[in-house]
Amino acid sequence: MIGEPLRPYKVAVFYLLRNLFRMHFGYKTVPSPRPFVNVEHTRILILFYGLTSSERDVTYEEVLKVVRFMDIHIRRGIYYDFVYCMERLAYGEHISMQVDDTIFHGRREFADTALYETPLPKPLQFLTAKSYLGIWLKRAIAQWNRATQAQQFEYSINMHKWLNEYSGNVEISFDNFLRPSFKMPIPIESSFKARRWISQQMHLLQVCPSSAIFTSEKLEWISMIKDRHPDVDSVYLLEMMLAIQSYNQVAAVEALKIFFDFTALKFNENLVDATQSHRLAVPSHYQLRFGPLLHGKLCRIFGERRMAAHLLAESIQQAQLSSDSVCNRMANVEVTAVEVLGNDPLLNFAPPIAEENQTEEEAEQVDRRMMQSNLDKGHEEEAEPENMPDDAGETLELYRNVLASAKLLSVVSDMAKCRPTSSTIEMMQLPLRACTTTDKGSKARIVENTAIAIASSNCLRNGLFKVAEEISEYMLNSNVSDGAAPCHETESQAVAGVNCAYALASRGEHSLALDAAQHVRICKLLIEFEQNLLNDDAVNCEFSLQELAPIVPTEALLRKALLMGLKGETRKGLNLLQKYSGRDPMVLAR
Repeated sequence: MIGEPLRPYKVAVFYLLRNLFRMHFGYKTVPSPRPFVNVEHTRILILFYGLTSSERDVTYEEVLKVVRFMDIHIRRGIYYDFVYCMERLAYGEHISMQVDDTIFHGRREFADTALYETPLPKPLQFLTAKSYLGIWLKRAIAQWNRATQAQQFEYSINMHKWLNEYSGNVEISFDNFLRPSFKMPIPIESSFKARRWISQQMHLLQVCPSSAIFTSEKLEWISMIKDRHPDVDSVYLLEMMLAIQSYNQVAAVEALKIFFDFTALKFNENLVDATQSHRLAVPSHYQLRFGPLLHGKLCRIFGERRMAAHLLAESIQQAQLSSDSVCNRMANVEVTAVEVLGNDPLLNFAPPIAEENQTEEEAEQVDRRMMQSNLDKGHEEEAEPENMPDDAGETLELYRNVLASAKLLSVVSDMAKCRPTSSTIEMMQLPLRACTTTDKGSKARIVENTAIAIASSNCLRNGLFKVAEEISEYMLNSNVSDGAAPCHETESQAVAGVNCAYALASRGEHSLALDAAQHVRICKLLIEFEQNLLNDDAVNCEFSLQELAPIVPTEALLRKALLMGLKGETRKGLNLLQKYSGRDPMVLAR
């Protein structure tokens, strides 16, 4: 028998066919209470004929449209069962192309026909072995059985990619399905896609905010996820990040608390204990360690140093009780950040947070203990944390990045206190080689960029202007896409740009420095004009044009004419353009 070429959509059609077979006959020894009647059976076969005879690859959205049609016009529950199978495949389950032989005939014996709502004058039948769908099904199963293990693995990889792809921001209507006029965006249609979208948006908010979707639309999607996917608890972390972005501390803390409330229970992995105690869920102690840690980080971001210190101390105590080395390290890094970064821009260190009845010497000792003596040991290689499982690769990577961040904070402290540069150079080695390992989510790249920015600032501070310029230019030129974001728009990139301009000015090349600074100012004014224009704010558009006219007259002229045209003054705008006497071909073309 010639095998059927297995495309991802054909695997999905096979799963759909098997689900409908089970709805028609029943599953294993349990018969179906409602087999398909002739009209339903005919509609199903027509739709399957269209899916299997397609000359091009069918997308996941198109398959879902067909399944929704079946769910609405044939039988409720078809869509739910199909999406459940696709979700399991998307989460990494292996493809199974096994089917019961009784799918080709109706010679299945049933114990009690009284369970059926419709009379059964003859044995049930779903497909015949010589029908078009029967032959297609046999060819698909034969192709799967003859495939090698490497080919089956490739089928699974292609299936995973097919399930995760979607063509743009398409919306599919749920009319007469959930409620009238309700539409669910494709990127958050299922729990798996919603988690993937949340992960992407959180990454973009951290490294490239301009590429993330608008906040208003994001809040609407967050509300949809809360309503339709209550198992996706990471949506509250995204809500917390949006609250931080809008400087709303109350909303950020509330979203964080709700997240830890949802994660307070976990499945009992001890099968013996679950059998004896009849408990499928047990309390999770992660919120006792990471709850104060993240809350303390929020307080540090919003400037509440004393509250942050108390919460971080609680997190350290819980981490030590649970022997959680990763949480302990992260909390100590945050404590160091409170002491190092929680001051004015000149890093004039504030007095350490201590009790009022402590002397200055005792307070300094407390501060020294909180800074952790191992932060100053830059020459020592990082050690793996204790009690680390063998498959915890991502956790170990996070631990190394946190250790590199701790050393960077120690470098900033040394630079501010004018300590010898030998220890600083040693401590910079680990952050600068952070990207030598696997880098999931660009965490190591962020650490490395921060180290490069600090190194350029240190060179500029010590009079090495040429070196600072070269380091900054290297960092700006190597700002490429990481696969999830088109580029990085972090503080490190901004520091590198500023250091480059300062290095040029310090070497006497004031014209180049002014050109670089002028370019940034022009970009800022152009973006403000475009934003005000889209918001129909003509008054602020005029203000932007007034500032832009002395710097770039041609850009101001073109945008002023555009603004006049949008205000209905088309004739005045054309006259303004005709008065242009320059010879710049780009301006004339525009």
